[in-house]
Amino acid sequence: MKLAEAALKKGERAAIGVTFNALMSNFGFFGMLGVLGRVAGAKMGGEPFGKLGKPVDDRDRLSRRQVGDLVLLDRAIRNKYSGEQAMLVCRTLTLTGGVIFLDAIIPHVTPDKLGEMAGKLIGEFFNAEGKATMVNKETLQFNVTRCLFVDLLAQVDAAHLVPLFCEVDSGFFDGKRRPVLLNRTMTLATGGTHCNFTFTATKSDEPTGG
Repeated sequence: MKLAEAALKKGERAAIGVTFNALMSNFGFFGMLGVLGRVAGAKMGGEPFGKLGKPVDDRDRLSRRQVGDLVLLDRAIRNKYSGEQAMLVCRTLTLTGGVIFLDAIIPHVTPDKLGEMAGKLIGEFFNAEGKATMVNKETLQFNVTRCLFVDLLAQVDAAHLVPLFCEVDSGFFDGKRRPVLLNRTMTLATGGTHCNFTFTATKSDEPTGG
């Protein structure tokens, strides 16, 4: 989990600046201070996962860490402003931090190395449980049967935030940051029985994005 934790730190650092800018532009200086004050107060009180007890393992701990502040930010904004404004801010910082997290955790890969990469990488995605299968040398299927983000956010009445993390996956691969195409037609977040990721390596061995 060392790779995942290091990638998470990079995503968090990027999200901090984006959060300040988003809050300032939407609510002004004093509005920003009010939102951040509510977030800090809730966090000091053990929210949002205090009632769930201590994390059962590193996967649970890291999953709580990745979504916890987002839950508190969403609550703090909704407390005084609107749900639409909350989702706008939360989406902005989730996509920013999430894409940087994926960029740090997913290595540049050539088609012939897709299977090798997948075998090492699947375990680093601490929130996901499922089965990975190589369809052929260029295509990997990863069916996620459990997502800790779905479980955790449902338990704290924040299930509406789960799709933001699904958007991160699409945002990363659609941005052609790796020579890998993502196809996904079902997600747990939208009521599916699983998330059916299909990754297909393209012929190019050079990334087309940063």
